[in-house]
Amino acid sequence: MGFKNTLIGFWEIEKEPVRLGSLCIFISNVQSYIKLKDLCLGKFALIGTNAEISSLTGIDNIKTDLLLRHDLHGHWLGMLFDALDLDCIHIYNSSQDFFSRHEHQVLFPNKEICQAANITGNLYDTTQIASLLYRESGETPYADFNKHSAEVGFFRDMKFNKPTISLHLKNAQKGDTESNANFSIWKEFIESDEASGVQFLLIGSDEVPEEITSLSNVTSLNIRGLSIAEQLACIQNSSAFMGMASGPANSAILSTVPYIIFKHPLHHAEAMRKEIGDADHYDFSQENQKIVREYETSDRLHEFLGDILK
Repeated sequence: MGFKNTLIGFWEIEKEPVRLGSLCIFISNVQSYIKLKDLCLGKFALIGTNAEISSLTGIDNIKTDLLLRHDLHGHWLGMLFDALDLDCIHIYNSSQDFFSRHEHQVLFPNKEICQAANITGNLYDTTQIASLLYRESGETPYADFNKHSAEVGFFRDMKFNKPTISLHLKNAQKGDTESNANFSIWKEFIESDEASGVQFLLIGSDEVPEEITSLSNVTSLNIRGLSIAEQLACIQNSSAFMGMASGPANSAILSTVPYIIFKHPLHHAEAMRKEIGDADHYDFSQENQKIVREYETSDRLHEFLGDILK
């Protein structure tokens, strides 16, 4: 297959760290781009020093230029293998080395798409490229994290007999803590009569009070041993998603699942203005998909649940 039919994806770690949320967006963008341009993905490369690669993967003293599936077993970065049909992840220790080897190939992201999407900051942690691809193709972005599984095994085995709502209650202990959940409001909501007919699937490894995790209508997917890729796929197989602005929330944003996501008003305020202006949704979102820049309230939670259960 010729170079012009092949796309090379890459991530320069020095310029922008790899995080779960931005990786979700990247996966969706690559899937949309290769479909729009009729390309195939030739390879994916991480560009960074050995120290940066080790910090990201948890693998000490990396002495290879390839990462294989078993190298990332249990690590959320490993979801790239299924999502992008990869046999391996290539490692380059310098941007100069990478670009000199691939200067005549189609790269992603590339200058043209970044200019068209009016990106002036982060290349990966933004939905601006997703919005551009949506405007060009007319197709809603959808991040397929588990392409080789027709059905998520957890759903098949559990046989829930009531609606399932995936729930992520962010509780960052350091760094990006602005949109942490107000647990008292969420507990009151989950215990309410209206929510008793719903099974909440708790997403992620954030520390959540036992008074919530022990409720009969709450199932912790992390405690059940599901990988992050399986948990993200569960979000997309749920009746809806509720929770805080976070990495896992991007699985709902890049899907057709109804959702309400709370992003505290001052959290990434300028970046949010670039992405959605004064709106409460992305331009590719459906009517029942909202990201609201406000603190969660009981009224808001019950209003959304009522709409879902109609």
